[in-house]
Amino acid sequence: TVFWAIVCAFLFLVISCKGDRGDEGSIRVSATGSLGEVVVVVGAHDTGFVKSLLSETIARPYLPLGPIEPSFDVHLITPYEWGLSGVYRRFRNIVFVHRYHGVSVGDRLPVCDYIDHSELDSCEIVELRDVWAKGQVVYVLTHGDGGCIKQLLDMLEYRLRIRELKGIMSVIAGYKRELALEGELKKVLGVEIIVPAGFKKAYLDGQRAFLRKDEGEKIFGLILYVFDNALEGGWINFIEWRDSVVGRLIFGPFRDDHMITDTLLYWGKPIVGDTSRIEVVGLWRLKRAFMGGPFVGVVDTLRGLYAEGFIFSPGERKRYRLKELEAIVLSARVVRQGRK
Repeated sequence: TVFWAIVCAFLFLVISCKGDRGDEGSIRVSATGSLGEVVVVVGAHDTGFVKSLLSETIARPYLPLGPIEPSFDVHLITPYEWGLSGVYRRFRNIVFVHRYHGVSVGDRLPVCDYIDHSELDSCEIVELRDVWAKGQVVYVLTHGDGGCIKQLLDMLEYRLRIRELKGIMSVIAGYKRELALEGELKKVLGVEIIVPAGFKKAYLDGQRAFLRKDEGEKIFGLILYVFDNALEGGWINFIEWRDSVVGRLIFGPFRDDHMITDTLLYWGKPIVGDTSRIEVVGLWRLKRAFMGGPFVGVVDTLRGLYAEGFIFSPGERKRYRLKELEAIVLSARVVRQGRK
């Protein structure tokens, strides 16, 4: 029966928790997979309900790419499936969705002895680190009748996004970098930014820069633009403003052919920890040529800087590369006012 299957899975989990640790409780293995993957463990009675909410939160389409790719790759499993395979315990992001019943909570949460069950609320996210593997985060979502689960998943999406972005920023900081180009941008433009190896200077003056990296027919671009006045206005003004910036930097193969904004998907959300920086997401295209793709940007209204990353990569998955560009533009900082 389902009941005995869950009991067996839980007993297997208790035993396996000890097997992942040394004599003094140290973890023997490192987490595998990417920060963009999430294992979600849900009881069989809640699977359908939670699955529909996942499609509205962490598994929703990644905004710059529409329905092509989700924000996160989600593996939805039951406690029984969790108990059958030890593979899932190695993932970097693990989520347990638990229906809180008010009694014997500890017996129903398959997270061994790593949580104080007596302090659990009926609507809460508990975050645990390095439970079964190094570099792993386990999120326990407890809810009563399901009324707050959407709110919890929205909060979880935010935490996962910040965790992934910080992880990517840590990775690109360790890349082989174009240090000479970074120094030139700082000297001429007054901007400090991480420039991974492979990016070349396509244009640079005292106000704007265009860096480009080519991989076959794929193109990865970085745009930097410094300005003196705070950007005012809304959607339409920003599109006109952006087109006036990139239209003077990126040209197509035909006469009067240059990059323009095709669609502005998102504008106006402050960057976490810095309300003067605003997130921008959209789609670009060439005015006369059949070529386009997504872009992500940051407008620093206080310091007068616009940093953007765009990509042209037809027929391939773009999510990670686009998030990588997002991490790069977030590293951009104005370091002095007097620019050459």
